[in-house]
Amino acid sequence: MAQAVSKTLGMLLSNFQRSLAAVVVGNLIYFALFPVLPPVLRHGITRFGIGKFDWGLLIDFAICTALYVLFGVLWSEKKGEGQKSHP
Repeated sequence: MAQAVSKTLGMLLSNFQRSLAAVVVGNLIYFALFPVLPPVLRHGITRFGIGKFDWGLLIDFAICTALYVLFGVLWSEKKGEGQKSHP
């Protein structure tokens, strides 16, 4: 039982670290690109159809999501290599 709780807590911390890294690095990338983005792709409410839409938020979300997936692939490969080295 204790091992199951420990494993679950470890997975939770790993997911949290991966999420945090993706959001921090993703926002750094987005705000580094901010000056060269067209005004419509910057954070701010834009008229879109009937309502208002923030295209910058969508771009920021896409960058962070892509990094989250990338970090998951990289960390799972790293984890797999660590398990292979231990017989």
